[in-house]
Amino acid sequence: MRLISLELHNFRKFKNASLQFPEGIIGIIGSNGAGKTTLIEAIGWALYGNKATRTPRAKEQIKRQGALPHDDCWVRLRFEMKGNEYEVIRIMGRNFSPDAQVKINGRVAATTATGATKFLEKAIGMDYDSFYTSIVAKQKELNALSDKTPGERKKNMLKMLKIDAIEKAIKKVREDKREKSYFVEHAQKLLKNIDEIEEEIETKEAIEKELLASLKNLGEKINDYGEKLYEIEVRREREREKAERYNELLMKKKMLESRLAEKINNRKEKEKELNELRLKKERYSEIEGAANEYDEAKRKKDELDGIREKFFEKKNLIRERLEIEKSIKKLKEEKEALIKELQEFNETKLMKSELEKKLMEVDEKILHFEKEMKGKEVEVQQILKEKEKNENRMNEIRRLGPESNCPMCGRKLGDHFEKLIKDLTEQKMEFETRINDLKGLIEENKRKIEELRERKREFEEERKRLEKILSRMEGIKDKISFYENDISSKESRLTEIIERLEELKEIKIDEEEYNMLVTKLKQLEKIKFEAIKLQKEIERIPLLESDLKRIANEIILIKNSIHEIDGEIKEVGFDRKMYESVENEYKEMRNEIEKLRGEKIKMERDLLHLRKEIESLKKEMEEQRKKGEEIKEARKQIANLSLLEDLLLKFKNYLISKIAPSLSFYASHFFSVFTGGKYDNVEIDDDYNIFIYDRGERFPINRFSGGEEDLANLALRLAISELIARRADTSFEFIALDEIFGSQDNERRKNVLNALNELRKQFKQILLITHIEEIKEETEHIIRVYEDSEGVSHIKIEGR
Repeated sequence: MRLISLELHNFRKFKNASLQFPEGIIGIIGSNGAGKTTLIEAIGWALYGNKATRTPRAKEQIKRQGALPHDDCWVRLRFEMKGNEYEVIRIMGRNFSPDAQVKINGRVAATTATGATKFLEKAIGMDYDSFYTSIVAKQKELNALSDKTPGERKKNMLKMLKIDAIEKAIKKVREDKREKSYFVEHAQKLLKNIDEIEEEIETKEAIEKELLASLKNLGEKINDYGEKLYEIEVRREREREKAERYNELLMKKKMLESRLAEKINNRKEKEKELNELRLKKERYSEIEGAANEYDEAKRKKDELDGIREKFFEKKNLIRERLEIEKSIKKLKEEKEALIKELQEFNETKLMKSELEKKLMEVDEKILHFEKEMKGKEVEVQQILKEKEKNENRMNEIRRLGPESNCPMCGRKLGDHFEKLIKDLTEQKMEFETRINDLKGLIEENKRKIEELRERKREFEEERKRLEKILSRMEGIKDKISFYENDISSKESRLTEIIERLEELKEIKIDEEEYNMLVTKLKQLEKIKFEAIKLQKEIERIPLLESDLKRIANEIILIKNSIHEIDGEIKEVGFDRKMYESVENEYKEMRNEIEKLRGEKIKMERDLLHLRKEIESLKKEMEEQRKKGEEIKEARKQIANLSLLEDLLLKFKNYLISKIAPSLSFYASHFFSVFTGGKYDNVEIDDDYNIFIYDRGERFPINRFSGGEEDLANLALRLAISELIARRADTSFEFIALDEIFGSQDNERRKNVLNALNELRKQFKQILLITHIEEIKEETEHIIRVYEDSEGVSHIKIEGR
């Protein structure tokens, strides 16, 4: 298998990157975290999917962090294997959905993520773990080969060669065997005797037959009793019909007797009430004349009440007319006084108008002085700036001295130095004089503004006073209007009163006559009320006489009905003793039948329960037979698992016995190549101790130099890769060495690189992943991996 090219899009830190793999020793150089190892990870992901990544359970971390949600993440790998060119593209789309495609010589060989992975595992002949172990070697693995104890070294090598998988299989076989043995032991304890169950079934089936016979006899007995009950029920129905008719007639008779007693009592009450009303009629005849006299006196009083009411109206109107005339006179006097007061306010209006003009003049003067003052303040600020510039120039010239050049014209100062200082000093004094003059003018303006503001405050106070007076004037106008309306209203009412008094001019009343009439009415009032009450009561006499005639007729009819019902009762011929005898006989027979039916239901329930027990025993017997077969089958499986355990142990020991010689053979080959034939034999004994032969004599590995020990470790690691590749029947023409120079000095690194040159016949592509820059001088090709300012990784091919 030889790598041709690799393309990455949004994979890990790479946004867009492509790489053509040359032949020879290829240095993949870059700082830590730049993405060097990501290139090997991308090869594994293209071939085996998410399980080949550093984060197999966090697939969202594979896609570049800055990629948009709708962007795809994909890797395209091209390689040559067994004379065919393979092209694999694996994609992670939206929502992290996977997809993949495999082409062989341009033709599609497999699709879908799962389908492509299975196809490539079969084509390469190994899973991802074996593939990665075959092509990638790391510094920590090389150090572990010699630094660990023989036991740890053996465990590590067996794990790399997948021999530990046999140990896991043996462990699983033993677990299955224990589970089966536990099942047999406990199932055997729970297994019951099938013959005992069959005997119990036969016993219960015999009881079932007896119950069926008893049920048949009981059913026949219930039928016989049922026929007898029917005969009794016919007689019982006849007696019940008689009883119902007898009770019905008896109830009617009682109701009629109750109505008869009620009518007789009603007649007595009405006769008593009629006698009382006849006495009241005699009393009414006695007082009827006095009642009529009351009506005449009442009519005359009503006439006098009407006249009296008008008389009091006339009296009230005369009093009201006097009050209104007095009120009108007073209102007119107050109105005239207000009109005189109103005439005095015209002068106040003129005074307020003059005051407003004065306020406007003061405001204009204040504004004028404020503007003038503002202009002078701005002028002061400008002069201060000029003064500051002048002082800065003078200080600069003094600092430079007479021998320097003028900062303004560039000529040498010389004799002009003193004159220039004097001129600048005079300008400074002029500035200060001007500033003082302006400040004096500003203060004068402030004084004038303050005087004007004081005058303005006085004018405003006077204006407020005049406005209060004018406000009162508006109130006086409203009062005058109110008085005019009130006078008009009162004069209108006065006219109405005079007209009404003219209508009532002739109205007079005799109070003595009126009072005598009222006294008489009070004396006759009680007699009148008694007469009204008696008149209403005696109106009921005809109605009571009619009711008494009707009640007498109803009493006769009820007595006739009672006589007819007595005749019907005799015709029914009801005998209560006979009725009770038939009822008792019916109840006894009914209870006997219910008792027999209860016995039958209980027997049927017992029979159902018995049949369920028989069915349950039959099922249990079948289950026990099946359980016996399961125990027999489990014993067979235990025997087979024991045989499998023995075979796996022998196979494991066979492999282990063969691994050490095989590793020794391949390691010796690589070590001989690395050392130029100086050492041609590396041996790993049964305890996984490492020895190197020097001139035919065996020595432990720690006897040799650090550089030679590194080469021996590398030879052993390559031997492990060779064993895995040969087991898969796959020839790898490339290998990746990841940071194998981590702790080595320059001399030891050079030894390893020289040794790798010797491997070029076997490995056409040797990928050295490292962050050590010095390595590039010893490699044929350089692939530079670096990050930009946004954290995106890039690939750059550098020439030698």
